[in-house]
Amino acid sequence: MSVLVSFKERSKIIKLNVVESQSESEYEWLMGEVKKSFNLEAHDDVLLQKFDEDWTEYIDLDDSSVLSNKDRLRVVALVVQQCSESPIPSKVLDTPVS
Repeated sequence: MSVLVSFKERSKIIKLNVVESQSESEYEWLMGEVKKSFNLEAHDDVLLQKFDEDWTEYIDLDDSSVLSNKDRLRVVALVVQQCSESPIPSKVLDTPVS
């Protein structure tokens, strides 16, 4: 099974192999492969989203998500900015925090 993964202007096809380790889920394995493929290993705040045909929108993936052959995935690297004392993802903000 293969999925198309896009990050910014780049896209790669990643083959999903059967997870050999019982301690690692398919999602964890895929996240590791995505981070390696797009040089995001130093980033902890990375999110995978899957395109949903019914909603015509990208939906967040998690450990319970089921992938199918030729799914389209998108990588979102969340940029966290400090506002007061709590971190807020900058992509949620309407205006930049100064």
